[in-house]
Amino acid sequence: GLPIEPVTKNYFYGWAGSLVIGAKKGSNYVVIGSLSGMTEEVLANWKNYKGKVAEITGMQIFSTGGIRHPKFVQWRPDLTGNDTDWYRIFGENQ
Repeated sequence: GLPIEPVTKNYFYGWAGSLVIGAKKGSNYVVIGSLSGMTEEVLANWKNYKGKVAEITGMQIFSTGGIRHPKFVQWRPDLTGNDTDWYRIFGENQ
């Protein structure tokens, strides 16, 4: 008699559903999109990945900055957050 409420695995375990990604613009970080489809290890322990640099690809770079359908490629332990410069990624006009 009670209605069934669908629950995802991420919701049930309190995991993240996706990761917000950003680039450094001046002294601040600006959101450029979110990555879904990450492994359960990453989603369950997302705090361990906060601040790590990821190489991503996407279908399109928007003229305002940001990436259409970003897709995770690999972690980049050789880079730091300072290497994620907005203007290096998107150019001077964004």
